[in-house]
Amino acid sequence: MIQALGEYVRNIAVFLLFTSFIGIIMPSGKYKGYVNLVLGFMLIFIVLAPLVNMGAASFDDALMELNIAMGVSDGSLGATHGEMEERRIELITENVQQSLKIQLEHPLSELGFRVNDINITLGENYEILGMELHLADLEEAEEQGGLIRVERIRVNRDEPVKDPRVLDVINFIENFYNLPSGTVVVRLS
Repeated sequence: MIQALGEYVRNIAVFLLFTSFIGIIMPSGKYKGYVNLVLGFMLIFIVLAPLVNMGAASFDDALMELNIAMGVSDGSLGATHGEMEERRIELITENVQQSLKIQLEHPLSELGFRVNDINITLGENYEILGMELHLADLEEAEEQGGLIRVERIRVNRDEPVKDPRVLDVINFIENFYNLPSGTVVVRLS
């Protein structure tokens, strides 16, 4: 470690000597500023390169080294990595749900529905495996002054659908997002 730090300081010192020598022999013409700019960028690269290389190791390797350094043998620090991964997946799911809600707002309003909520299930590659929509019927909302009292139902392909508009919503979403039949569930609320 100390040997690497000594080499790091030596590289910087040699480059600064080289830069000074170039500055002395360079005439004071219009290109001197450009040469100093290039040499300054090179100095920044020399200073930052070892720091970037230290951060290039994967997170799991760094976590394992930290476990070893702290004398933790049960990998309890790894739980924080797992929790971070769960939180990341949760944030991705929330983001996709919000995007879907925005994307479906206009087409579903044309079919007479308002999207109250969307719940999705994502696969390993973040593909949509299932979708549950909570919709409000806009026609009934207008008739009742904005209040909607509809019994919650689960639409199943095997059961007859009472409202053909709900079937239109299911078909639209499955076709638009290329989802397998039966993955979209609609609940009227």
